Amino acid sequence: MPRMTFSTDNVRQSDTKFPAVKLAQNEYWRVVIAEPQPTYEWVHTLRKPKLSPIDGKLQVREVTNKDGSKREVTDMDFVGSPRCLGSIDILEDRGIDNDHCPACQAALDYPDFFTRPERRFAVHVLKYSTKSGTSQVAPGPLNLETKVWRMSEARYAKVAQVIEEFGGENPDPTKIDLVLGPCTNAMYQNYEIAGSPQCYVARDEASWARAVETFEGNNAGDLTPYCGRKSDAGQINADIKEIVGRWKSAQAGGAPVEQPDFSNTLAQSGAGLLEGATAKRSEPEPAPTVDLASGLDDTVGGAANDDPPFEEKAEAPAPSAGSSSGKTAVSFADLMGSLPQRS
Repeated sequence: MPRMTFSTDNVRQSDTKFPAVKLAQNEYWRVVIAEPQPTYEWVHTLRKPKLSPIDGKLQVREVTNKDGSKREVTDMDFVGSPRCLGSIDILEDRGIDNDHCPACQAALDYPDFFTRPERRFAVHVLKYSTKSGTSQVAPGPLNLETKVWRMSEARYAKVAQVIEEFGGENPDPTKIDLVLGPCTNAMYQNYEIAGSPQCYVARDEASWARAVETFEGNNAGDLTPYCGRKSDAGQINADIKEIVGRWKSAQAGGAPVEQPDFSNTLAQSGAGLLEGATAKRSEPEPAPTVDLASGLDDTVGGAANDDPPFEEKAEAPAPSAGSSSGKTAVSFADLMGSLPQRS
């Protein structure tokens, strides 16, 4: 039987605990992207409905629309954000690969319970120290911190738009400062993104050297875990069973129901997937019509370590009845290029 001493050296570190971009209410940040190309993965966002502990029925909550009107939505619990097991080529072509990923198959069999995978992005940024309540860089030598910025597809598109707007014909994202804020909702990380004509890390050699030192001395290394959780088919099938079971229980008004049988779905292990196992599912049972995508908010960075994600909160309409810091294998100077030669 293994044993170990009580020591903080023996504590297992999460691979997604590196400081992330997360603004406080009404806060502004000024950042510069540290890598010309973000990491991305296709990821499933899995949620299940909350049931009343009293009568077992669906719980609802009131939300405010952008126009100020109110509506009720089904309250949801976050289950996980596993990386899709599908082939990258098939996903890029079709946006779904049900031959290799049980969550993709579930999205086809139970479209009211599950959504198709979406791309999730992660990139290192350097955060400037700014004057309180503003995006203005604090006077004196640059004070920089490395952060990980996790993005939804919508947020990535916004950043790309700003970079192209401010970068000219051949935009270099590492030479464009971005202003984030003000944050109008800290829980959902709602904030504007704008470009700046001034990039402070590129203004002189000393600032550039400071940026190189900051990034190379403190970064998260591989950002894949920040896009989504690594899972095998067995883990994903267990999540699917839990989610479908919860919806079936809600349909029965909280009464005990027979748990769905997923023994005839995709292979329960990664070995079967590697052999190219195909989906073998019986016809799905009718499910209540619930549009999980109807309440998506354009907010930031889904948590890959299965904390409730800050990125988007999928809301169904109400029913009518970490890693430790380390050095990257590629230097900051290699990633960001070099300053223009000065005469």
